[in-house]
Amino acid sequence: MINRMKIDELHLTTRARKCLLKEFGNDATIADILNARNWIMRTMPHFGRKSYDDLKQVLRDLGIDYNQTWDDLRRARKEQ
Repeated sequence: MINRMKIDELHLTTRARKCLLKEFGNDATIADILNARNWIMRTMPHFGRKSYDDLKQVLRDLGIDYNQTWDDLRRARKEQ
């Protein structure tokens, strides 16, 4: 099942992969990313718009429509 794929198995850029692993842990899966609060990714150090776009593209390639935009994440952070 795709949601059980680990972050390390995704074809992400090095920066995006390292940021996600640091935030979610080595055993984190796609499901962990999808279930995370939106603002978590917006506040991760060194995880910017390019890393986020890379993650969205990899998820899209797997058939997962993660339709949050970078601005949506920024708004969610301000609401916290």
